[in-house]
Amino acid sequence: MTMMCAVKERVTHAEASKRDVQEEALRMGVPQASGGWGGGAAELVSAMAAATMASPALAVGTAAQRMLIEVVLRSGNVGLREYRLPALLERDIPGNCAALWSLGRMPPLQAMDMGRAWAVHGDVAPTCNLRADWFLLSAPVRFGAASDYALVLFRSDEDGVAHHDAALPAMADTHRAALRL
Repeated sequence: MTMMCAVKERVTHAEASKRDVQEEALRMGVPQASGGWGGGAAELVSAMAAATMASPALAVGTAAQRMLIEVVLRSGNVGLREYRLPALLERDIPGNCAALWSLGRMPPLQAMDMGRAWAVHGDVAPTCNLRADWFLLSAPVRFGAASDYALVLFRSDEDGVAHHDAALPAMADTHRAALRL
């Protein structure tokens, strides 16, 4: 007879509290039908304030993740919402929206029409919540000579995405990185 035993991860009370605070901040304001807890702007602000009090580094990463969640929620792309939102809410994949952090300092990425596809190139300023191994990033891209830009979601494992660690010693836990495409 073989006995199976699950090994549980040891988590301190403080770590568990931080996870709970982060989960509340990520799910607050997200419709229940989409996997969130519902609520409005006031509840979201309160949840983010609690995350900030728990840990400034946690709050920075949580704010970045929450911004990408909001971009995905407001996207007209239902498939994107259904596919990526659960993993973002569960913190299975970290992410950020570069347009919300750095558009004033950085021009949109440029896309050139190559016939059957677009080739995107440019630099993304240092942005938090981008682990070296796996992340999603929504960044502004200008297609051809257009004056407007569109937000495009990039995966860390796509060809041409180069991750450059840009950690600040005081905020080492925020997984801050710059990207080159």
